[in-house]
Amino acid sequence: TNSVAQLVMRFARSEIRDRVLGEFARGESLGCLGFTEPSCGSDLFAAKTRAERDAGGNWLINGQKIFTTSANLAQYCFLLARTDPAKPKHAGITIFLVPMNLPGIEIQAVHTLQDERTNIVFLTDVKLGDEYRIGEIDGGMHVMATMLEIEHGSGDHYRQGHETMVRRAVEWARDAQRDGQPLLADRDAAGRLARAMVHLEVSTMLCRRAIWAMAEKIPHRYWGPMAKLFATEFYQRDATDLMDLAAPDSLMSDRHGHGVAQIEIGYRQSIGTTIYGGTSEVQRSLIAEQALGMPKS
Repeated sequence: TNSVAQLVMRFARSEIRDRVLGEFARGESLGCLGFTEPSCGSDLFAAKTRAERDAGGNWLINGQKIFTTSANLAQYCFLLARTDPAKPKHAGITIFLVPMNLPGIEIQAVHTLQDERTNIVFLTDVKLGDEYRIGEIDGGMHVMATMLEIEHGSGDHYRQGHETMVRRAVEWARDAQRDGQPLLADRDAAGRLARAMVHLEVSTMLCRRAIWAMAEKIPHRYWGPMAKLFATEFYQRDATDLMDLAAPDSLMSDRHGHGVAQIEIGYRQSIGTTIYGGTSEVQRSLIAEQALGMPKS
């Protein structure tokens, strides 16, 4: 909702901007993101969902989106659609803000191992007024570039899960016993916890640098990807290691994350973080191109 609100603020027409931002601010509406599709994954500009003008100047939208988390709760979907298939794939897309109560929208649940519900959204002849267009026709690339700038500070969101998991593991280790001895007397166990704490500290610094650069409007086309890549990759590595270190205590599932159960939650949640906001493969390509000057992958 925060990302949608920022983009509505920058690109929507005044009548939509004023109304929708008021709804968001009062907590009356939520937003979800309609980018990913079953056939194109993280390659957003390969989207096949179509939006075509009818005789009355409205748009008819047909297609499907997947991993539209909160679509079952949201009042608006920030939707990427192809408006000119004849143009290069990055040049023929347009962004729309689609009210989720329109006829022709069907939502089906997808439940994940993270105890998270996401969704598939089917759109069949969804009729939408042009006032809900965000940015220029076929100008979705410009809007999405701003969206990616916002998301490049997202590494800190995943770092917070990493931090909670590591700190719970340290709390558990202070009281844990192995073979009648305090766990922290074991150099290997202490070293593994220390390594996770170091990873967390580096992740924190990288994420703060990306957020600082974004706030100060300093060009940072690779600081965000660096932070996101490191934060999520090491969240997953540390979750795997701490699951092993804390077993069998860490094998007990507790949705509320009491005590060492936060490690088990982190183990499951860390998997998806390497995909959200651009996969690790995409982030590596951005870092290679923007920071190291390597050819496009």
